[in-house]
This record gives sequence, structure tokens and C-alpha cells, in this order.
Amino acid sequence: MFLQVLLRVVLSTDLWQSTLQFGALLLLPALGGVISERSGVVNIAMEGMMLTGAYAGVMTALATHSVLGGVLGAIIAGGLMSLVHAIVSINFKANQIVSGIAINIAALGLTNYLLFIQTGGQGVPSLTNALRLPILSLGPLVSIPFLGPILFQQNVIFYVAILILAGIQFLLFRTNIGLRIRAVGEHPQAADTAGVNVRLVRYCCVIG
Repeated sequence: MFLQVLLRVVLSTDLWQSTLQFGALLLLPALGGVISERSGVVNIAMEGMMLTGAYAGVMTALATHSVLGGVLGAIIAGGLMSLVHAIVSINFKANQIVSGIAINIAALGLTNYLLFIQTGGQGVPSLTNALRLPILSLGPLVSIPFLGPILFQQNVIFYVAILILAGIQFLLFRTNIGLRIRAVGEHPQAADTAGVNVRLVRYCCVIG
């Protein structure tokens, strides 16, 4: 009986659909962390950036009644937290691990506090389907048994994450920009001697 239930759960397309969908949401900040690390700045503040972005995204979407507005709000809020980490780590040369932990703790407290003030402790407000990112169905590919609904009927962010993953792989290892990023991370003094603006590259990698 237990094995039957377990098998039914494991073979559920809904389970794998959700797994890939939430995995894509984690992949995006992870890719940002990879670029930051490649430039020589350790970034463990991604949790704080995600919290801030999620809060700002929901509130902006509710205020503007627009999915695009919510996405832009999340990007701006996450970028501001990244800017804080960049200034502390690059300009003030603070310990990057300590800076990341501090941002995570600050973001957790700040978002909880603001959410409590705005909702009176009722929790995260729910978004209507109109304010959620759309699900894309890739035509006849959805009818492929088992894999069809999992891979070809996904939230738009899943496909965006895959494209960004391929783009970053190409950027880092097939372009001059990627070469500069890796040079700044591995040999900053040599990169500076070659005329690369180390501080600017690191700022772009941490914030972008």
C-alpha cells in the first residue's frame, strides 16, 4: 500500500512540474551568484535579495494591477540589495561573508515587519490569476506521455531561466566580456594592468 502511494506520487506530473517551476526560481539567483563569484565577490546574500524581491514584486503587482509591474518591482528591489552588498564588499572591503549574512538577516526582518504593517498580521496577500506569470503550452509537445506536461507546459519563468543559463554559459566562456570577468576574479592585479576596470566589472557582476 505504501509503495503504491509512493509510486503514484513519484510518477505524478504535477510533482515534477512544480519541482521544475520552483527549481527555476532558485536557478536565477544562483546564476547571479555564479557571475558574482567569477568576478571575485562572494555573494551569499541571495536569500535576502530573493526575500526583498518577492515582497516588492507582490506589493507592486497588487498596487499596479500588472504582472510586468510586479516583475519590475522585484528586479529593482533585488538590485538595490545587491548594490548594498557591492558597496560594502567592494568600496569598504568588508568581509563578504559577513555582509551576505547581515543582508539576509536584515531582509528577513524588514520584509516581515513591512508585511505585518501592511496586512495587520494576516500574512501574504494572495494574487489573482491575472497577476501571476502565465503558463506556456508548447503545442503538440504537451501531448508527449509523462514528459510533455512536465517540460512543455510550464511557467514562463522556467523557459526564461533555461535561456539565461545557456546565455551565461556562452557569455562566461565564449566572449571577451566573460574573459574579463574571469580575469578580474582570478587575477585582479593582472586584469588592472591590462586596462580592465576591476571595480566597475565587479559592480556590474554583483548588481546585474
